[in-house]
Amino acid sequence: MASLLDPDDELLLDSIKQKESGGSKNGTKTIGDNGKAVGEYQMWKVAVKDVVAWYPKKYKGVTHHDVFHMDEVGQRDMALDYINGLRDKYKVPNTVIDIGRSWNGGPPVSWKKGIPPANAITYAKRLGNIYNTKFTRLIPW
Repeated sequence: MASLLDPDDELLLDSIKQKESGGSKNGTKTIGDNGKAVGEYQMWKVAVKDVVAWYPKKYKGVTHHDVFHMDEVGQRDMALDYINGLRDKYKVPNTVIDIGRSWNGGPPVSWKKGIPPANAITYAKRLGNIYNTKFTRLIPW
């Protein structure tokens, strides 16, 4: 069964979406971080470049600008491919906290002295809380 230590991808994506743009009425057209993050999952240009490099056939020619214009399914698919890349390419442990830190603060190879930025730690804790709430609702008590 899924948990914080072995997250369910659908719940994880729902949690990231809620954390990143949950209150936005703009949906897929959400822009954040002073224009640096786009879509419901608030993907940065560097993350989009990683996904395009990891899956060149699937995302040939896709740019950060294109993500803004993707529908909900396209943005969700790209977000999942980024999570899978964090796991596979950057060897990020498959936990909500580790994926959350990397989603917000970049992959561990970009951290100074191997320490995630403080904002990424806070983000990961909040993401974990959202995930736990969603997960707990699925348990038939």
